[in-house]
Amino acid sequence: MEGDSIASYLINFDTVGDLVSKDQRLVINMATIPDEDDEKEEFKLDFNIILIDSMGNSGQLKLSEIKSIIPPLQVQYLKLKDVNDDIYGNTWEAALDDVRIDLDRFGDEVDLTAIKQIEFRFDQTDRGKIFINEIGVEEN
Repeated sequence: MEGDSIASYLINFDTVGDLVSKDQRLVINMATIPDEDDEKEEFKLDFNIILIDSMGNSGQLKLSEIKSIIPPLQVQYLKLKDVNDDIYGNTWEAALDDVRIDLDRFGDEVDLTAIKQIEFRFDQTDRGKIFINEIGVEEN
């Protein structure tokens, strides 16, 4: 990864969220997306999740500090592998998983009542793909 630029995905909010408190959890529904030639052991995706408030203060956590994402499932619909590959292609199926993070884990630096951005910074593993289905907040 040295010398490469770090990939990130930034979500900006139009209005500052006034309904968020330390008693709530950030919930992210996501899945790892496999490449056709990947092996199951290679799905150890890790990245930083960063909350940024309206004053630019931030708090961050590594995904691996919370949980490991469920790896994709390898599936074969037909008994004959060659026929299965011709009809269905990739034998990996993404498995959606919920990540629940208590907001107080992001520290005291970030004002949770004034969150303006969430950043996913992909700086912990060399490569990987994710699918983010939903992001929300729920009561603890």
